[in-house]
Amino acid sequence: MTIAAVFLVVTRSIAADWSNKEFVVLTAEYNDNKRLTVAEYDTAMGSIAELALDIIRETEVSKLRLNPRLKFSRYSGEEGFDSDDQYLYTSYQYSTERSLFEIKADYIRDSPLTSEFQDVEFVQTNKRRETWNAGPVWIYQITESLSSNAGASYIDVTHEDTETTGLIDYVYQSGFAGLQKSMTKYTEAGLTAYGSRYEALAVENETDDAGLQASLASAYSESLTFNLKLSWHKSTIKVGPDGGFFRDTNEGRLLDLELEKQLDHSNLVFSVENEIKPSSSGLLERHDRYRIDVSRQFTERTMGQVKLINTFVDDVTENPLFVSWEYRQAICQLSYRIHQNWYFWGSYSYAWKKYEDADGSAESNAVLLSLRYQGY
Repeated sequence: MTIAAVFLVVTRSIAADWSNKEFVVLTAEYNDNKRLTVAEYDTAMGSIAELALDIIRETEVSKLRLNPRLKFSRYSGEEGFDSDDQYLYTSYQYSTERSLFEIKADYIRDSPLTSEFQDVEFVQTNKRRETWNAGPVWIYQITESLSSNAGASYIDVTHEDTETTGLIDYVYQSGFAGLQKSMTKYTEAGLTAYGSRYEALAVENETDDAGLQASLASAYSESLTFNLKLSWHKSTIKVGPDGGFFRDTNEGRLLDLELEKQLDHSNLVFSVENEIKPSSSGLLERHDRYRIDVSRQFTERTMGQVKLINTFVDDVTENPLFVSWEYRQAICQLSYRIHQNWYFWGSYSYAWKKYEDADGSAESNAVLLSLRYQGY
C-alpha cells in the first residue's frame, strides 16, 4: 500500500468522529547554489512531495489537534539533498469560564541542511536530526481587564553525526510568567518575566538567559495595528568544563516591533525582531531580523506576495569561538486558485550570506513551482 493510500484510509476511518483536512503539495525546484556556499558547487534541480493531515476533535470545552506530515525530496546535479522527513505536531486545549490550558508536543525527524539553513552558517551536509519539543501554557482571566499567563518549553535536539559535521546536540529549557492588562477597548499592555537554559552536553557548553519584557499592542484603526515588545535580558555563558575555556556575562536590550497596515486589496507588514534562540552551533544565538512583507489580492483567485528579510546573527556574549554573519533574502510569489481545492503558485527567491571578516559572500537564485491540493 502506498503512503498516499495510507493517508486516505486514516482520513476515512476518522471522518465520523473528527473533522479533518488533507493536503498534498508537489513542488519542482531549481537552485543554482542550494548550500549557499562560496566553495565550488553545482546547480541543483529537484522535486518535493508533501503529504499532510490536519485532524481536529473539538467539544465545547476542549480541542485536540493532530498534524502529521511527510516530506520527500529528490535532487539531481549537486549531491546530498535527497531527504525523507517526518513531522508530527500535536496540541490539546481545555478551557473553563476563566482559564485556558494548552499543551503541545511535537516531533520532527528531518535534516539541518533544509531546516536550519538560515540559522547555522556552516551546515553543508545532509544528516538526520531528531527534535522533541513539548510544553504547557496556561492563561487565567483574573478580572474583565486583567489576565495572567505562564508557560514552559523543553526542546531536545539530537543529530545523527556530530563528529564530521560540526553540529552539536543540545537541550533547551525555558519558562515565562506574566500579566496582561486591557487599557482600553483597542489597547493592551503586558509585563512578562522569562528565563532559559541552553546545554550542549557533548562540548560542555552552557548558557543561562533571563529577562523582563514589557509589551504594548494597539489598534489605531480597523486597518492599522501596532505591536511593541521591549526586553532587558542578562546572559551568562560557560564554554568547556566549568567554563574553563571561556566564560562571560552580558546584558542587553531586545526589541520586537510590528506595524501592519491593511489597504483595499493589499496588506503591508513591517517588523523588527531581536530574538535569542538555540542553535546546533553549540551556542545560544542572537538574531536581529528586519522584515517587510507586502501581499496583494489581484483577483478573487490570484494573489501576489513580496518578502524582504535581513538578518544579523551573533552569539549572546563576546565568545571568541563564534563567527558572526549576515543573511538576506528576497522572495516574490504568485499564487492562483485553479478550482475549489486546487492551487498553483510560483516563486523566485534570492539569498545572500556573508560571514564576519570573510573576503567574499555567497549568493543563490531559486525558482519553485508548486501544485497544492487542499481538502475541506
